[in-house]
Amino acid sequence: MAGTLFDAFLVQGVVTGGATTTHTAIRPLEVYDATVFATSSDGGTVKVASSTGDITDTIACGTDNAVDRADTIDVTHKLVGAGTNLSFVGASGADGVATAHCFVTGSGTALA
Repeated sequence: MAGTLFDAFLVQGVVTGGATTTHTAIRPLEVYDATVFATSSDGGTVKVASSTGDITDTIACGTDNAVDRADTIDVTHKLVGAGTNLSFVGASGADGVATAHCFVTGSGTALA
């Protein structure tokens, strides 16, 4: 099978009380999935966003120990440039660990 293999990595942010956690990308990256692990039953949601707009829809973060994932990824905002903020935006008292699944754009290794 031919194709391109990318080294995937995770960017995580702890969201407490519905606050926003922000990271600055040191290399260009693409978000291809996002999950949230709720650490309380306080309710709320989390979304992944960059300075260009929302990358994901809102992800439920309201049932302690539940894991939920994004239903949609916005193709117009999923690319995050070097030096651009990647944010985990909490709402309504959300408590959880949000994870963006990413790869560095243009860093593939061809498979034989």
